[in-house]
Amino acid sequence: VHRELLARIQDENGVLIKASRFLTAVEQVGFSARMDKQVIGQAIELLKNSPVNDSLSVNVSVEALLEKEFVRWLRDELLQTPRTVLNRLSIEIAESGLVKHLDAMRPVVRMIVGLGCKLVVDQAGRTIVSTHYIKDIKADYIKLHRGLVREIDQRQENQLFVRSMLGACANSNAQVIAVGVENEKEWRVLK
Repeated sequence: VHRELLARIQDENGVLIKASRFLTAVEQVGFSARMDKQVIGQAIELLKNSPVNDSLSVNVSVEALLEKEFVRWLRDELLQTPRTVLNRLSIEIAESGLVKHLDAMRPVVRMIVGLGCKLVVDQAGRTIVSTHYIKDIKADYIKLHRGLVREIDQRQENQLFVRSMLGACANSNAQVIAVGVENEKEWRVLK
């Protein structure tokens, strides 16, 4: 569907560090919006200079999307970007934060989609939340948390959850994506 642009930073020795190791610190010092600006800016530049069939997806923190100043910056940035680029950019938002702040997020996600980007709800099923948001925000993709997919062939409760998620998406345009499929047994059950 798309490639995901993963955030990395270099430590003092030049070694690349995964986002899972530094994002908590970024949030604690209040730099979520700064980090997200950098990632979005790089994604837009990459798309401007890549073939027209390339698509990129970037994770954007709910903390940044709750800041009015960041949302204004994002709107201005997207308005200055050609529609042909925006149509190839997907914005991923973690399900738990999206649902927790749904009233505040609703106008932001409508703006993102209205300007031509795709909306991806990431880590679906990581926590237990209502799925009514799916039809409300008109997500393009729902990415299941990899913990649901791991050994799904042996876990009836995860199979039931995935079936209910598919049912929740039935009358919408949202497509469900399984992340982290690692073997044939998982793939067979998911198919």
